[in-house]
Amino acid sequence: MESLTKLLNNGNALDLNSTKYYASILGESPSKGARSPKLWNRAFSKLNIDAIMHPMDVKSSNLENVVKELKKDQNFIGGAITMPYKIDIIPYLDKTEPLAEKTGAVNCIYRKKGQLIGTNTDGAGAIWSIEQHYLKSLKNKTVLLLGTGGAGFAVATYIASAIGKLGNLLIAN
Repeated sequence: MESLTKLLNNGNALDLNSTKYYASILGESPSKGARSPKLWNRAFSKLNIDAIMHPMDVKSSNLENVVKELKKDQNFIGGAITMPYKIDIIPYLDKTEPLAEKTGAVNCIYRKKGQLIGTNTDGAGAIWSIEQHYLKSLKNKTVLLLGTGGAGFAVATYIASAIGKLGNLLIAN
C-alpha cells in the first residue's frame, strides 16, 4: 500500500505489511499523542490477533483518497476517526449506521462484507453503560442529559432512540 503511505502526513512511511491486519486512527495529527494505538495494540497482543493500529495523519485534501485506498485493502479492518474528520469522512464511506447518520458524525469505522461502515461509539457506549450499571432498559424513561459538548449530541441522539416515543429527554447545557 505504498500509495496510501504517500497520502499520509506522518513524516515516516508506515509499515502496513508488518501484520496480517491493521487498523488506524485517522485525523489531522493523531501521531502526536493519540492513545488509541497503545490501547488497541496491547489488546491485539493479549488476544493473539495478528494486527496493529497505526496513527494516520491525513491532510484534509487527501481524506477522500485515503479512504479509497483503505477500502481497496482487505487487510484494513477499521479504526477510529478523530478531529477534524468525524463529519467530513461520512460521504466517503460505503454506509453509515442509522443512529450515527442521525448524529451526523462517526468516530469509528469497520469493514463488513467488503464495505467500510461508519458508527458512533459515543452514543452506543453511553447506552451500554447506563443499561449495564443503572437501568436494565431506558425504554419509556425520563432522562436528564447534562451538557451537549463533545459527545453530547451523539449521546442525546442514542438516548432519544432508546427511550422511545413515550420517554422524555431533558437536556441542560
